[in-house]
Amino acid sequence: MGSHPEVVILGAGLAGMTAAYHLRDRDVVVIESRDRVGGRTLSGEHDGYWYNSGAQFVWDARTVAQCRELGLDVLGGEGALSAVFLNGKLAIAPDANRLFMKMPVSWVEKARFALTITRLRRIASRTHGLDAELDARSLADVIGATSDITRDILEMATTSGTGLSTQEVSGAIGLGYAIHLFGGDVNSTLKAVRGGTQQISNAIAEAIDPERLMLECKVESVAASGGGVKVRYRRGEGKPEEVEASICISAMTADAVLETIPDLPEAKREALQSVLPY
Repeated sequence: MGSHPEVVILGAGLAGMTAAYHLRDRDVVVIESRDRVGGRTLSGEHDGYWYNSGAQFVWDARTVAQCRELGLDVLGGEGALSAVFLNGKLAIAPDANRLFMKMPVSWVEKARFALTITRLRRIASRTHGLDAELDARSLADVIGATSDITRDILEMATTSGTGLSTQEVSGAIGLGYAIHLFGGDVNSTLKAVRGGTQQISNAIAEAIDPERLMLECKVESVAASGGGVKVRYRRGEGKPEEVEASICISAMTADAVLETIPDLPEAKREALQSVLPY
C-alpha cells in the first residue's frame, strides 16, 4: 500500500469489499472499524452446519456472477418450502398457490388478501429498478386500505425480510418482500452461498492484497484536502493517524457518514438524517 493511495474505501462490508474487488488493479486501501470483513453479512459454523446472523440470501444477477467468479458455491432454493403463521396455526406448502389454499383463514379473507396482492403486483410490474416515488413513501402507505388479516400477513413477510414494519420500510424496498411469498418464484430467485453470505467478503479479502485491509481502524473524520481527501482514523486505542487519497468511497451506514463527514451538501445530509437506524 502506498502512503498516498489512489482510492480509500470506508467500510469492509459487502458494498465496500465489492468496490475493492473491482478496483483491485488500482492503488486502494480499505478502512474498517471491526476486526473482520463482511459488515452485516456475518456467518458462522456449528457442528458442521453453517448459518447466517445477517443477510441470508443473494438474488441480484451481478452478485451471483461475482460469487461464481470468486469460486463460491451458490445454492438454489429448489425444494424449499414457504410458510405463514396465522391464527395460531402454521401453514406450509411448496408453492404460493398451495400456500394460499392452506392459509387458516376464511374464503372471504383469502379473497381480500388476493385482491391486495394483485394490486401490489400490478404496482411492482410498472416499476423498473428503485422507484424514487415509491421510495419516498412507506410500504403501509403503498398498501393502503385492506383487511387486518391481510395487513398482518404482509407485516409478517416484511418484518422477517427486512427487520422493519410496513410503517418503517420504504415502499420501494418493502414491496418486493410483501409480494415475494405470494407473487414471486422464490425457489429460482433466492440463492444462498455455501458457508454463509460472509464468504463473499472473505473470498474478496483473499483475492486482494491483504495489506490493503486496515481492520480495527475507526474513521473519525473525512475532509477535502487539495485535490483529494484526507481521512483521519484511530487504530484500536492508538493515536489518530491520517491517510490521503485522490478518491474516497464511503460504504458506511448513514449514521456513520453523518458523524464523520460534516461537510456534506445539505440535501444529502437531510436525506441521510431521514434514514431509520439499521
